[in-house]
Amino acid sequence: MTINETPWRGRPGPPRFARRYFLPVIVGVIQIAGTFLAQHRQHDRMDLDALGVLLLAAGPVALTLRRRYPVAVLGFVLASTLGYVLLDYPQGPIYLSLIVAFVSAVMSGHRVAAVVSLLIGYPSFLWLPYFVGIEPAPTWGSALGLGAWLLVLLTVAEVAHGRRDQAIEAARAHREESRRRASEERLRIAQELHDVLAHNISLINVQAGVALHLID
Repeated sequence: MTINETPWRGRPGPPRFARRYFLPVIVGVIQIAGTFLAQHRQHDRMDLDALGVLLLAAGPVALTLRRRYPVAVLGFVLASTLGYVLLDYPQGPIYLSLIVAFVSAVMSGHRVAAVVSLLIGYPSFLWLPYFVGIEPAPTWGSALGLGAWLLVLLTVAEVAHGRRDQAIEAARAHREESRRRASEERLRIAQELHDVLAHNISLINVQAGVALHLID
C-alpha cells in the first residue's frame, strides 16, 4: 500500500462531517441573516450588535453536539434564546435552533427532558419579557396560540420519532430475515454435501469389498 492509499483512520469521512455541520450552518445562516433583514421593521427594539449576533450564533454552534449531548444542547439553546429575547433584540427566525434542539432531544428518546423544556420555556417566553418591562402583558390569544404551537411541535416530533423507530425495526427484521435465509441456505448446502459424501463413501466401501473378494 502506498502513502496515498493509506486510509485516514479515526477521522470522520465527508458524509459524517456533512451530517454534523450542514444543518447547524443552515440554521445559523437563516437565524442571523433573517434577523438582520427583519430588524429594519422593528425600530422600537435594540439594534443587533455583536452580543446579539453571538447569542444568535450560540444555538447553531451548540447544535453540532446535538447527537452526543441532546439534553445539554437543548438546555443551552433554550437559555441563549431566552437571553436574546430578554435583551430586547429584534425578532425574526430566532427560534429555529431551539426547534431543532427540541426535535433532536425527542428523536434521541429524551422525551422527559423535552417536555420539561416546554414547561419551562412556555411561561418564560410568555411572561418574562413582561416582567422585565420590554413587552406588554400577554393576552389570552397569544397564550393559547403559543401553547397550541408547542403542542403541534411536540406532536410532530413524536410522530417523527415513532416513524424512525418503525423504520429501524423494519430494517432489523429485514436483516434477521436475511440472516435466517442465509443460515437455511448454508444448512441445505451442508446437507447436500453430507449426502454426496455418504453416497461416495458407501460406493468406495462396496468397491473395496469387491476388490478384496477378487484378490482373494
